[in-house]
Parts: sequence; C-alpha cells; structure tokens
Amino acid sequence: MRVGINETIRRIVEDSLAELNEQRSKDLQLSFEENCVLYGKGGKLDSLGLVQFIVALEQRCESQFGSRPNLAVLSEHSEKGSPFSNINDLCIHLTAMYN
Repeated sequence: MRVGINETIRRIVEDSLAELNEQRSKDLQLSFEENCVLYGKGGKLDSLGLVQFIVALEQRCESQFGSRPNLAVLSEHSEKGSPFSNINDLCIHLTAMYN
C-alpha cells in the first residue's frame, strides 16, 4: 500500500503542475523534477501561481482520497520549513497526510 500512495501522490502533483502549465507561457513552465523549487527563494511560482497550484492539488486530493487538505495554511510557513520548497518535499508531506 505504501508504494501505491507514493505513486498516487506523485501523479496528483504532476497532474496539478500540468494543469498549471496549461495556463502559463512557455518560458514560465514548471518541470516535474524532485528538486524543482516551487515557492520561496528561487521559486518558480509567485503568490498567484501558488494559489492556483494549491487549488488544483486540493481538488485532486479530495477526488482521490475523499478529503480535502488545507494546503493554504502550509504556504504560510517559512521558506525553510515549507512543504512548497520543492516537489519532493511536497510529495513527502502529502504522503504523510494520507498515510
């Protein structure tokens, strides 16, 4: 089951990034690489992009797991401890929420 949840979370994050990329110009595209910095120092998302990404993630999580996480609260953390610092940290955090 553990491998299944990891794969499911990664797919949710990847699909959410793909949805966000559809709304962004080619020069602002995000790649699905574990070390891709999402938000904060060196991040690829501004505050509006982060909100759009959070909404997409929450909707997909609710659809998949039947409950909607409150990820907006997580974005208020400092850059150092934020699960939005990179894709890998986000996947780890979401997996822990649903395990």
